[in-house]
Amino acid sequence: MLAGLKSEYPAGFVGICTWIGWNAPRIADFAQPGVAWYDCLSIADLPFALVVLAGGPLMFAVFAATFLSNILLRSQPQPVAHGEPDGGDAALWWAGGATLAAVAVCLGIAMLRPTLTYRYLTPFAPGIMLLAAAAAVRQGRAPGVAAVALAAGALVATALTLTAGVSPLQRIYNFEVASAWLAEKRPSRLVFFWDHPSTPVMARSQLDAIGGFFLRRAGLPVEVIPIRPTEDDMNGPVLAAAGPDAAVIWMYDVLIHRTSAGTHPPRLSALAPRLECRNFAAFNIGVVACRQRS
Repeated sequence: MLAGLKSEYPAGFVGICTWIGWNAPRIADFAQPGVAWYDCLSIADLPFALVVLAGGPLMFAVFAATFLSNILLRSQPQPVAHGEPDGGDAALWWAGGATLAAVAVCLGIAMLRPTLTYRYLTPFAPGIMLLAAAAAVRQGRAPGVAAVALAAGALVATALTLTAGVSPLQRIYNFEVASAWLAEKRPSRLVFFWDHPSTPVMARSQLDAIGGFFLRRAGLPVEVIPIRPTEDDMNGPVLAAAGPDAAVIWMYDVLIHRTSAGTHPPRLSALAPRLECRNFAAFNIGVVACRQRS
């Protein structure tokens, strides 16, 4: 069985390595320090990374409670035969340890170069869960109790996530409602400005597909005119591209560096009274939509 698995590994790696190599130049575009929208991590950010890897605050609390209770009970590891690590199959420890090492490398690089935001840690979560479960079984005087505690915590966390739904605050960076408002005037042209550090390296076809998605889904054959940041104040370029007949969507987050709206907020209707504008977002997020007045 092991021989069969070993023979299959090279073939599997050839496919994924070929795909990564093919897309490497495009990935490198988004990896440029001037394009990344996030900042370098600091020591103060590491606790948040641990919570993400644990699957959220609740699961982090479950893990902490499980291991603390084992320490308080002064549980003793169970001896394992055949020279394997305490807790069972050595493969579990190798897999979990490799994941932990990969996480450490990624976090270390992210502290030197802006390469990571918390959601990028998601692929490491299964390996960390495996390591945590193996450690709980090794430490626990009654391994079944530790396993049940971890499983129960995971079920509760999952149930809470599924039943909580999406809060209104999670929808503010959404332009579906803004597109529906624009569709009432049935525009034939749309100026789409995603005010974001990564916009300069995004393909025009990509911005076209994003900006016109909801209008086209509504049956409008709209022409999308993607705008890239060219000046500190983008009000003028956006208005120039809109002309006398186009609608506008300007999306931004002022907490992200190098955002034009952070220093020069949209004032399109003030500069061009022919436009009727509304901001469909809130707080630091902006989804400004403008349509031509009747």
